[in-house]
Parts: sequence; C-alpha cells; structure tokens
Amino acid sequence: MGIKPNKKTIPEEAFGKEEVEEAANFEDWEDEADLYTPDPLFQKELKKQQAELRRKEDENAKVSDIISQKLKIQKAEHEDKQRLHSIHVKERRLDVRMKQGIKWDKAREMFDIPQRGTNNDATFLKLLEKIRIVNPDNSLYMKALKEDILRITSAFDQVRQELFIYVSSALEGSFTISLDLLQRRSLSELWILMSKVKRSSCLNELLYDRFRDSAMKASPQVVHFPYEVKIYRGTTLETVRLDPDSMKLQTAMQLVKLENLLRTSGFVSVEKSEVADMISDYCTEKIPRYAQMKNRLKKITTQPVMPSGVVSESDRVLDKDLLYTLQEAEEGEIRD
Repeated sequence: MGIKPNKKTIPEEAFGKEEVEEAANFEDWEDEADLYTPDPLFQKELKKQQAELRRKEDENAKVSDIISQKLKIQKAEHEDKQRLHSIHVKERRLDVRMKQGIKWDKAREMFDIPQRGTNNDATFLKLLEKIRIVNPDNSLYMKALKEDILRITSAFDQVRQELFIYVSSALEGSFTISLDLLQRRSLSELWILMSKVKRSSCLNELLYDRFRDSAMKASPQVVHFPYEVKIYRGTTLETVRLDPDSMKLQTAMQLVKLENLLRTSGFVSVEKSEVADMISDYCTEKIPRYAQMKNRLKKITTQPVMPSGVVSESDRVLDKDLLYTLQEAEEGEIRD
C-alpha cells in the first residue's frame, strides 16, 4: 500500500495538469455568508447613512435646479435690459443726429441768446498759459490739458435768460467761460475741449457741435515746425509728418490738398507759408504732374491778413495779447 502524496508539500511540477486544476478548485470552499454574519446594529446604521446620503443628493439636485432656473431668469432679464438699452441708444443717436422737435428748438433759442454775465476768461487763459509753460511741447501740453480739464457743461439761467458754460479743472476748480473764447482756441485745444463736453443734454450737444464746427473751420496747426501739422478731418485729429521720409508715404493728392489748405484757410501766418513752400518744393521735385494736379483744385480766395485790431484768430489765440485786453476791459462787460 503506497503513501498518499501531500499536495501542500510537493511542488506543483510533481502533479499533472489535471491534478493542478483540481488543487486550484475553490468550489469546495465554504460560502462567505456562512463564514461571516453581519452585525444587525451595523446594518441598521449603514442603511441610515445611505438614506441620509440619498436625501442630501436629492436636496443638492433640487438646489442645483433652483440655481439653474435662477440663472436662466437672470440671463433673460439681462438680455431684456440689454435689448432695451440698445433701443434707447439707437433712439438717442437718431435724436442727436436729427435734432428735431420742440426740445431742440427750445435749446437752440437758449443757445443763441448772447452771454452777458461775468466770465472767468482771464483766469482760464492764465491756467492754460501756466500749463503751456510747464509743457512747451505740444504733445505734452495736450496730454496735460486732457488730464486737467475734467468736464465741460452748459446750463441756462431762466431768471437771467442767459447761457452759462462751465469748465471744471483739476487744478483751479470751476470756471464760467464765454463761448467765444472756447471757440477761438487752437486746433489741438479744440480737440481736447470737444472730448470733455458731457453730452447728456440738448444744450451740451449743441455746445459739442459748436466745438466740432470750429475745429472743421480751423486751419491746419503747425506744431513742430517744419515737420508736423495737425488736421481735423471730421471725426479724428490727424497728425501729418512732413519730413522727407514721411512725405514719401503720402499720396500726391494728399500733399497737394494739404498745401492748398495751408495757403487758403484761416489768416496768413509765417509758419503756414513756410510749410506750404516746403511741400511745394518737394512736390515739384518728386511729382511730375504736380502743376496739373494743383490747377485742378477749386480756386479759393487767398488768405486775408489778420487786422491789426484783432487779437485772436481761428487757428491760434494769442493768449498774452488777449490777457492784456481782458485786464483793461471792464469786468462783467456785455458780450454780444
């Protein structure tokens, strides 16, 4: 009688394939339920926690739905407000462009009444002169002026039946300025003043239009003689450089029109004449058909010479002369 081999001590190689499979068979193992009996209290606590977890998940789902619905409502309200705002903006732009109706007619009547009150023109000019002395370069002067002038508004005094224009300055406070003084500023200054008008009423819109009309009628401003000229083209203030390299980038017609504008707009000045001559010399040398292009332009009367009694002009206010005149004038003079 042979000895039965012990599978636990004999290596796996000693068995055949069938015997290995038989040794790895776990079907004869006892059921897990028979080996472990769960604690009833543990099962109860587990079910309680699972129920609590499901309840919280349901609550979170409900809160998420509420938040989602609220966001949808807020988005719809925002879209409605944006649509109404767009409609209001379009109506406002159309109203400003057309300027028709009773309120605009009334505003024009108010705006056309001469200013008769006392204005701070001399103080305002001194402020501009102070800023210009600190910033002799025109680009720095424009930047400093833009930072100092906070806003420009207009109002009509029903008792005095007079229009008042207020300029708010960061350095010197508020000024009451005459419209005539503001309109006779340089082109660069008009551009800054125009941007500071608070366009929130019919009177302010008419004031903005006066600035724009003055800028369009003003002649080009020579700021860095003889290489830089400023021109207002209806919506933007352009800087035209006139050194040889920059003039190569300009078209022939642009140079011809600029020369014509320098010779025909505003009053005669030495700076404008010299810049126009410089453009003419360049075009004569570089543009073969320059004479023909120049003859095509509409003939305009030549520039008048500024009268000796006039202390200011459209393209540049002579601030020092104007200051002396204002000091001699009676305070509170009638301004027609």
